[in-house]
Amino acid sequence: MESTKKVQGKRKIPRPPRGAARRRSQKHAHCHPFEIRRKAVQLCMEEEFPVRQVAREMGVGLSTLGKWVRIYREQGEVGLQPQPRRSVSQRPKLAQAMA
Repeated sequence: MESTKKVQGKRKIPRPPRGAARRRSQKHAHCHPFEIRRKAVQLCMEEEFPVRQVAREMGVGLSTLGKWVRIYREQGEVGLQPQPRRSVSQRPKLAQAMA
């Protein structure tokens, strides 16, 4: 009796891009809006909730929230505003810098 199963060969499904190619094709996954940043910092500083609890409940990394609190102490709400991103085309090229 012959087996009707076929031997599966190499993987035919293309894999998603890895590394830099994946980062270029997708929007930054951890871009938190200003309102989320402000609310999280407000809960820590004004309401005096523990940073660990606020980070866990808002779904933000502990080190990220710590950074937001530090920036808020140094710069105020202006520091929590999203910074404009530089595109690849705005970066100076090595050949242009040497010319």
